[in-house]
Amino acid sequence: MPTVEKEYKAIVERVKRTSHEEVHAVLMLDFVHDIEEGDIKQRTDLYFRYHPYAKDCRILAEAELGGIEIFLTFDGKFINRLNQTQKASN
Repeated sequence: MPTVEKEYKAIVERVKRTSHEEVHAVLMLDFVHDIEEGDIKQRTDLYFRYHPYAKDCRILAEAELGGIEIFLTFDGKFINRLNQTQKASN
């Protein structure tokens, strides 16, 4: 996903960045990169109503619009924030 790719390419620590690149190379072969920016923004804005971190919302929007069925992350804080959002909406 474009936002995830930007984030891991910005990782300074070479070993950590390489690890992310390897996972991306294996798992993201089928991702469609030609999603309309307007569609991403619209979906991001929808999620942002329920979740306080715009970058998380954008990543979720890209995953959903890109047809991703399984979402993996190394970011434990991301998962925790999503869990808090889910609990608040119930």
